[in-house]
Amino acid sequence: MFSEPRVLKAAKRAGVQMQKLIFRSDLPCGFTVGPISSAGLSISAVDIGNPLWAMHSSRETASISDHNCMIKLLRECWKS
Repeated sequence: MFSEPRVLKAAKRAGVQMQKLIFRSDLPCGFTVGPISSAGLSISAVDIGNPLWAMHSSRETASISDHNCMIKLLRECWKS
């Protein structure tokens, strides 16, 4: 079972920095399918992802160092 505290502990062990993002419920914005799925299935879930600039545009950009950090985080999550 994955929860926010478990992922944050794994990130600390792996030496990976985390940023928490919370959307305001009174403003329309994009979202991922993670929160919808976890609410409908009544399971604990954490929606994680790599930061991107200009997502879904022809200028979408991401950092390889962020990708490497995600690999380290996921490896640490699956170890425990």
